[in-house]
Amino acid sequence: MKKIFALIVFAALIFSIAYAGTMSELSLIRDNRGVPTGGLVTTGYVDAVVLSANAAQTYTVPSGANYLRFSGTADFYINIGGTATVPSVTTATGASNMLIKLESPAIRSVSGNTSVSVIAPATTIVTIESFK
Repeated sequence: MKKIFALIVFAALIFSIAYAGTMSELSLIRDNRGVPTGGLVTTGYVDAVVLSANAAQTYTVPSGANYLRFSGTADFYINIGGTATVPSVTTATGASNMLIKLESPAIRSVSGNTSVSVIAPATTIVTIESFK
């Protein structure tokens, strides 16, 4: 019995190691009739960026990623392909940054881009899920 339990634990460990760092296709979870339920499939490729207040960091888009899902412990801004800044004046030229609200994680297409700049007005942890 102990050998069987050890084998099951070993198999679970191997599966978790093999799955870690594996990017999933971006798709909705479907019920048994094939109808989308509104949730996303999980991905095995998740990074975290720890931001200091008002200090932009550049995140390198992983090879093969077409979509990134952003969420954080507080509101933050992103700029795909440029340098993010915390807005301090009105911008009416289409060149501002995208706000990602704490209450509503966001998915963005990053196809053809190699980096995303992330910034927050306060210390924040941002998690980034990558999808094909």
